Amino acid sequence: MKRSLLQVACALNLITAPTAFGRDIQCDKPQKYCYTKDQRLTVGDKVGIVNEAGELEAVGVVKGVGMKTGQTRGIEIEQAYGPISATSAVVLLSDHEKADYKDKYPVAQAPAANTLGLSVGYASVGSGAGIPGQELSIHTGMRLNDQFDLVGRVGVLSVQGPVRIYTGLDFTSPQLNVLGFGLWGGMRYKTRSSREFSLQTELGLGLMSAHATLGESRELNEKHLQETRFKNGYSPSLRWGLAGVYNRKSWHFDGGFAVSVVGQAVVSSLVVGATYDLTYVTGSATES
Repeated sequence: MKRSLLQVACALNLITAPTAFGRDIQCDKPQKYCYTKDQRLTVGDKVGIVNEAGELEAVGVVKGVGMKTGQTRGIEIEQAYGPISATSAVVLLSDHEKADYKDKYPVAQAPAANTLGLSVGYASVGSGAGIPGQELSIHTGMRLNDQFDLVGRVGVLSVQGPVRIYTGLDFTSPQLNVLGFGLWGGMRYKTRSSREFSLQTELGLGLMSAHATLGESRELNEKHLQETRFKNGYSPSLRWGLAGVYNRKSWHFDGGFAVSVVGQAVVSSLVVGATYDLTYVTGSATES
């Protein structure tokens, strides 16, 4: 009786499943049931769902086949090791013990739900002819889906260098010293995140509090804004970055560049950093 009810449920799922497949596989929202048009499969086949890196994301059994040629096969997920990616594929597994197919398809590490990272950078600030600086930031991420994370970032910017200023009679080059503390919130987009090497870009909006002096501890004022591009106090800030990432299990090492706008100053940085996965997304199906 239970088996008959399951077959009826499979048939209903197949009828209501999407008819246009731009990918090899699609799953329902809980990812307990998936659909494929792979005509090699028949009822009772044990299948694996494998990501682009050849790693096993889930194991299931074909429970239903459409009546017409080309219709979908319904797969009931028995074991999920994490979320099934949008670009995953279905592979036919043997009836051997799990260890056999896990040797061929290593189990995918579930994507991180929360991350914590550190970035350091060498900066060039668009004041005068360009002033060198350094930046340090700590960031945390919270996963939204396969491609997007919410990101929060706090950072420190230190700038020291001469800036050319016209005094009304002559040009001088006093030392500009800036210490800034910034806070940004935004989004991070990742591509190929399941591969060993991936790309990511980040956009954040926030505030930076700057304390700047000119020469021998002389405070900046409004008349210096044109030459230095900095002013004391809070200024809105926009930060954008692009980086290549080397993914090594729970660690992700990145290198790239970032551009920040602080008031009227533009800060361009070469940045390297590391991110650690704090927690992981758990599988949505359990082993039957």
